[in-house]
Amino acid sequence: MQRLFCYADETGQDTQGRFFLVVVVITEQAVKDQLSAKLTAIEWRTGKRSIPWHRINYRLRLAYLAELANLPSLTGVLFAATYQHDPRPYLTLTGEAIAKAVQAVVTGPYHLTVVIDGLNAAEQRYVIKEFRHRTIRFRKVVGMADEQSEFLRLADAVAGFLRDVAEGSPYTKDPKAQRALALVRRL
Repeated sequence: MQRLFCYADETGQDTQGRFFLVVVVITEQAVKDQLSAKLTAIEWRTGKRSIPWHRINYRLRLAYLAELANLPSLTGVLFAATYQHDPRPYLTLTGEAIAKAVQAVVTGPYHLTVVIDGLNAAEQRYVIKEFRHRTIRFRKVVGMADEQSEFLRLADAVAGFLRDVAEGSPYTKDPKAQRALALVRRL
């Protein structure tokens, strides 16, 4: 049985539906601890640490992205769903993106733990309802702050990076950034 851990973060709530992006990080329990250690080491080596993406400069962003691009264990782990001019509530879109990512990864019976950035109790109930509607089986759905998990920080960084790509930020044209972009599977 696959034991999966799913971490999700989003960006674009400030655009009133013009642009919304959800990044999902899915890892199996067997490799979770090893990947966690590698991600933490990258955060410290590059100087990013636990700083949110929107607060770090372009030099640190490129250094972090270059390190991620050199991490083969991220292949098949990063997923992103982009929604434009979609009037549905952001939690519906978040639930949909997570469901698509889970369906792309599962190969049989699975146990799923879902961690969503900043999710409160009322939002948790809403997301659980979305999963049930989409027949996604889960063990637990919880909210957590970015600072508490290297996987949520990864989701935050990738969401920020993909938003920068969509907005045409110049640093995203750098070959280091383009190599990191290739790690993300679009849903």
